[in-house]
Amino acid sequence: MLAASRLAANPGPHQYAMTHFSESLADPTQHSAIRYWYDVNIPLYTSFPAYLSHEGYQIPKGGPASCMFNWAKNYKGTLFEWFSQHPEQEKDFGYCMKGYAGNFTPWTDIFPTEELVSGGDSKDVVVVDVGGSFGHDINLFQVKHSLGPGRLVLQDQEKVIALAQVNEGVQAMTHDFMTPQVVKGRSMV
Repeated sequence: MLAASRLAANPGPHQYAMTHFSESLADPTQHSAIRYWYDVNIPLYTSFPAYLSHEGYQIPKGGPASCMFNWAKNYKGTLFEWFSQHPEQEKDFGYCMKGYAGNFTPWTDIFPTEELVSGGDSKDVVVVDVGGSFGHDINLFQVKHSLGPGRLVLQDQEKVIALAQVNEGVQAMTHDFMTPQVVKGRSMV
């Protein structure tokens, strides 16, 4: 039955192997996505009709703290403040975003990144990846331009940077996005 539904492969008699799907179930980004949807997104969707009714089917008048997330979670702060009080969900969110981004064509294949490295000095900051999560995008850029000059910087919240997996040569830096940018470079992504 598992082989028929492609949850497992059946390469020979009495032999079973994992499929791409069953391998994905062991991927932490998949576990995190399931937990994130269950803990965060599903409560938003189930409270959506009540939220719309409460707001009179109009644009909320209470500002950013009056969004559906606040209604569903009965919380007065921002999403990232809530995450700081719920570290497991914050970690799941990070992995979920990494998995989500992994399903798209990399930005380095769409954007003319060659322009970013042309004419630079090896001491210049070429790219600052603001909110770059665990470093997947900045790593792609570095691999594509392994011989290019310049420094690469990954910025995110302290808890995210602690889990970052950046290539050698990429500087991981804690940064609060609500404060002025401390790194000056040619490109912010």
